Amino acid sequence: MSEYKSIAIQAGLSLCLLVFACAVYYFAIFRLNGELVGLYPFILSLQSLLWLCFGFVMASVIMWIFLQFPCHKIYDENVFIFAKSANMYFMVPFFLINALAEELIFRGVLQYHFGLILATILFTLVHFSYYKKPLMLLEVCAQGLLL
Repeated sequence: MSEYKSIAIQAGLSLCLLVFACAVYYFAIFRLNGELVGLYPFILSLQSLLWLCFGFVMASVIMWIFLQFPCHKIYDENVFIFAKSANMYFMVPFFLINALAEELIFRGVLQYHFGLILATILFTLVHFSYYKKPLMLLEVCAQGLLL
């Protein structure tokens, strides 16, 4: 399979995931409540800035802890292969689309209905490619709790 065909398939699947996430969010949350539950707008206030700083510090601490381990124990080979095969013009929208879809499903729907812990567990389980890298799986779990 050519590189461009592979990138086109990945982009198409990402857009399908986003459409699916929007549909699930619409039917599970928005249609019932009429409001954007779980997608909190950022209001410039001292409390918001403190939470933003807290999240940044916690993410930095987690990254620092994981940088103390050798790369082969943390990073998945598939991520390296993907990073080498795609260019930045594809990777940035790809990751933004996937992040938005994940937020709609996990924060917007699952966390609203089932709570933070179950949403975090499901978020961790969805990232099944990291099962061979327990430290990476732990990082995904920590990000699910903090973000």
